[in-house]
Amino acid sequence: MSCAMGEEYMWAPDCNYNPSDGLFYFIYPHRIRMNGEPVWQHFLATSENPAGPWKCIGYIDGIPSTIDPCLFVDDDGQAYVFTSGQGGCWMTKLKRDNWLEMEGESVMLLGPDGNVASGFPSFHEGPWVFKKDGRYYLVYADGYATVNRMQYSIADNIAGPYTPKGVFMNPMGCNTTHGSVVEFKGKWYTFYHTADFSGHGALRSVCYDEQTFDDEGNLNLLRNFGEPYGGTVRTFNGTESLTISAVEYNDGKGGNAYYKRDMSVPSRSADGVELDNFEFLRFTLKVARSGRYAMILRAANLIADSKVAVAYDGTYKTAENGRELPDKKRVGSKQELYMFPLTLEAGEHYIELRVTRGAMKFYDFTLSTGAAYIPGTIEAEDLEADDYRYQDRGAWERNSKGYRDDVEVAIDSHSDGWHIGSTSSGDYYKYNFIAKESGVYTITTRLSDDPKASSRMRMYIDDKEIDDWSFLGKNDWNTYFDHDVKEVAISEGAHVLKFEVVRGPMNIDRFTFTRTGELSGIGETLYPNVSSDCVNVYSIDGRLIKHNIDSRTALDGLDRGIYIVGGRKVAK
Repeated sequence: MSCAMGEEYMWAPDCNYNPSDGLFYFIYPHRIRMNGEPVWQHFLATSENPAGPWKCIGYIDGIPSTIDPCLFVDDDGQAYVFTSGQGGCWMTKLKRDNWLEMEGESVMLLGPDGNVASGFPSFHEGPWVFKKDGRYYLVYADGYATVNRMQYSIADNIAGPYTPKGVFMNPMGCNTTHGSVVEFKGKWYTFYHTADFSGHGALRSVCYDEQTFDDEGNLNLLRNFGEPYGGTVRTFNGTESLTISAVEYNDGKGGNAYYKRDMSVPSRSADGVELDNFEFLRFTLKVARSGRYAMILRAANLIADSKVAVAYDGTYKTAENGRELPDKKRVGSKQELYMFPLTLEAGEHYIELRVTRGAMKFYDFTLSTGAAYIPGTIEAEDLEADDYRYQDRGAWERNSKGYRDDVEVAIDSHSDGWHIGSTSSGDYYKYNFIAKESGVYTITTRLSDDPKASSRMRMYIDDKEIDDWSFLGKNDWNTYFDHDVKEVAISEGAHVLKFEVVRGPMNIDRFTFTRTGELSGIGETLYPNVSSDCVNVYSIDGRLIKHNIDSRTALDGLDRGIYIVGGRKVAK
């Protein structure tokens, strides 16, 4: 089979049967050069047998320069091609007597509001169309960071409008997740690819699982993460801590619930589970109420410098390439890795523990209420939802890529985790945190920027400015650098970090607080012998009592005792 034109290449193909001439049609996008420009054209090859031999008969002239064709044949024998690119999903109707020719023009499919977003939220690529009970289902890969989920939309007419129905398959570790839904002998199956077994996004395996529907014909979530251990789903009520032992990983088959490279079943008899590089465990649980929760993972390195990646519903909380334990060189003894927040909606979820370097032994993990603590790291994407500003350049710019659904902030991913991007002048982000111990800190901000632009940022602790820094084209968007703010005095207790983009754009990755010394200058002062600055007032155990108040009246109305006022210990 050859219709090569020039030195370009073919892309993701599809195949279907034409009942009118008894031939199989293989469609593939092939990039050729027309008037010196690279253009995708959709070629057809035919065969009497799906195993070949195939004969290329040319390309369908007129389809927009798009990719990932789905060749769909309706009940009446009418053929259509669905492709992705140039802002959405395109439908092309083919002539019945010649599938190389179009009947009319290609049209972009839309939703009820007359636009793509109202019909196909976060549409990315890989459309697939099937028909069930007289309705048309269009499944597609969404724009979920550097990986995809599978979403779907439904219409009564093949040309739409299409109504979005949501996610039916979670990410599968690939940099793309394409799929198709087909009926075979009275049952429906979803075929897809996964990188679960290789640990590399572009090294994929083909999988299939039975696809079920609810009573209204909606696709149920594909249960490709195994079944709960012992048939019982553990419930986290959102207030009381829940600890799940590593040996309670999901039951399953085909690598859905767990994966070991030697294809063995991880032992459940020991106090923990040992895994090597690329191997993983999954755990199903039910969350009673939506919230931002903390997770403590207890594990030990079996090899120094090992890494673990933690994900929920296919979304990595850590960087996709994993995180080291606090003492990365220590081998053989149990350590605790603290993570906050895991943003979990009410309902069923699965947690995944995956070794991404070396080897580890997992003991258990605990879900509970929590907070961002320092010393430690605050991830930029974990901003407070009730007080933020964001770029307002349309749905794509503000899309949080599925990492969080409670903010309209451009959250994306890079090689070392998630970040906030698409910032502009005037954007700011706030973070609540608790200092477990008072002291002098260095705050390290990790950034990347536009090498052609001049940028400027400010930082505040409790509305007090601690940094104002201008920089010019430090690196590029994909090369991150660190900026230190040293000798920041932080008292024990609750505080607010504010990061402001004075002049953008820039990407913001994380803030790391490192304690470098004791908090100096805290001596006892008799109230009200203090300055007239606006301050925060804390109890002696670090609880915030008053925020941004004139220090001359800061202790009015409070009981006698010792308080921290503007970083000084004050007796009333």
